[in-house]
Amino acid sequence: MATQVDEGDDPYLWLEELEGADAVRWVRERNAETAAALTEGEAFASLRAEIRQVLDADDRIPYPGWRGDGFYYNFWTDTVHPRGVWRRTPLDQYRRSEPEWDVLLDLDALAAEEGENWVWQQVTVLRPGYRRCLISLSRGGADAVVVREFDLVRRDFVEDGFTLPEAKTDVCWIDVDHIFVGTDFGPGSLTSSGYPRVVKRWRRGTPVSAAVVVHEGRADDVAVHAWHEPTPGFARDFVGRSLDFYRVRKHLLTGAGELVPIDVPEDADSDVHREWLLIRLRSAWTDPPVGQHSRIVETDPDHGDAYLLDSEGFLQPATLRLGQVGGPAETLKRAPAFFDPEGLAVRQFFATSVDGTRVPYFVVGKADAAGGPALLTGYGGYEIPMTPNYSGVIGRGWLARGGTYVVANIRGGGEYGPRWHRAALRENRLRAYEDFAAVAADLVTRGITTPRQLGVEGGSNGGLLMGVMLTRYPALFGAVVAHVPVLDMRRYHRLLAGASWIAEYGDPDREEDWAYLREYSPYHNVRAGEAYPPVLLVTSTRDDRVHPAHARKTAARLREHGHDVAYHESVEGGHGAAANNEQRAFVWTLTLEFLWRKLAGPDRTLPRQVSPGDAAERVGRGIHR
Repeated sequence: MATQVDEGDDPYLWLEELEGADAVRWVRERNAETAAALTEGEAFASLRAEIRQVLDADDRIPYPGWRGDGFYYNFWTDTVHPRGVWRRTPLDQYRRSEPEWDVLLDLDALAAEEGENWVWQQVTVLRPGYRRCLISLSRGGADAVVVREFDLVRRDFVEDGFTLPEAKTDVCWIDVDHIFVGTDFGPGSLTSSGYPRVVKRWRRGTPVSAAVVVHEGRADDVAVHAWHEPTPGFARDFVGRSLDFYRVRKHLLTGAGELVPIDVPEDADSDVHREWLLIRLRSAWTDPPVGQHSRIVETDPDHGDAYLLDSEGFLQPATLRLGQVGGPAETLKRAPAFFDPEGLAVRQFFATSVDGTRVPYFVVGKADAAGGPALLTGYGGYEIPMTPNYSGVIGRGWLARGGTYVVANIRGGGEYGPRWHRAALRENRLRAYEDFAAVAADLVTRGITTPRQLGVEGGSNGGLLMGVMLTRYPALFGAVVAHVPVLDMRRYHRLLAGASWIAEYGDPDREEDWAYLREYSPYHNVRAGEAYPPVLLVTSTRDDRVHPAHARKTAARLREHGHDVAYHESVEGGHGAAANNEQRAFVWTLTLEFLWRKLAGPDRTLPRQVSPGDAAERVGRGIHR
């Protein structure tokens, strides 16, 4: 019987205190234990160096951003510039194997000069003119940013320009003297998710306290935002309220301050370009409005527009092409190969989930391999698809060792569109977990691997997936890794940005929602005496999206009951658990070394062997424990 752990009797609430003395001491002790167990020795150092080479390779594709001023912009990191440089070059230079780049901002130099651990986040360039921009920098990789105005001609920050202190801020240019800004204006200005509830119009030369409110939302909205469309002849302003993670109510903001509704479904993605209203539907538009948008028309914009096309596969490094609509495409850049694909193959199979749904998954590895270590990953949430991609880290750290890599396309993701996502929302969330378990069992049935040689890894919502696999399907796996995971489904909505995910998971404060959340919440389903596979939990103190307490508290509960759990918490890095390539290399080496030791090394363990037939039967009958 599971020990009841609810809000009133949660013994590990103290681990939610980010900088609490006891919590900090606990994290330091856990980090030291994990480092001693996994990071010492030549094997770890060698793999870490190989992964760092992949991340810092000079011949990577410098992916560009278009701003409309004839330049290709790029943010680049390498061994010389670990924090990175923001730079640009014209197309004729970009076509060359070694372009001449014009460096606009050296983040390493800026961090050294100002004594700040700056991490690049994003930039918003003023159009037209392209002389000014708003640069967002975070401390240690957090979502919260400092915003500063930058002069692209002088290559320096603008003295007395638009500047905002650290917060989860949203900004957009209106013209050279005005911006829209949503930020922490003080008490009551943020939503329960921690994002702006109020958006204002701010005029240059005035204090932000004097900015004029243009739109307000409710406290239980996710966020409020405003943006300006600067296209000459079609300039206009818009505001929007994100009612939840998927529904947005948008309005045209007139010069007189009036709001004109844009009558499209709230769950649709929409944007404007010149006279065009572009709409991507998530659900059927059964009741279109009468008037200007009273019928749906599918057509092509004017031909001649340029586009960039990036293509890659599990064994195929990326190729970047430049083309014109209706015309040919030229190859601009090719990414290097980081591992030898000889003898490796990509195959797609389908597993049958509990309700009969066929769930696709990709298998990458030696086609004639009969068993052996396999790494299975998935996500299954937020309509995000898991598509084939080339990973030098996985290639060198797993495939080159002889391991098999598997990607599951479970419900909750976006592989088959919005319906595939909606099939695993809220009270139907268990379908995503049943899908993933079905893939695990199918791998065993096909002889691709065995339960004790099958490891799983996922991050964020994928970390929740891993937590559910650990606590509901432990006999199917030999090792589990969860990065920056969501694990406490009782309090997730009260920690940092968690309230914004209620549309995905449900509201734990509603009795009917907690009834199904309680069934799979990993933190609440850790049991004494259960035979769990070894688990590694990785998080970051500076993650201000998914609170590190999810991983902290779950690790503490696992330890309390004597389970094999390793824990690592980066002191910076935000939701990526790493702020630079050195830290990324460490986290990935820790992950792959842990998995390889548990699945293929001398210390691999599983409490008991499960036969292929038994594994398939457990999933098919819905027997999880």
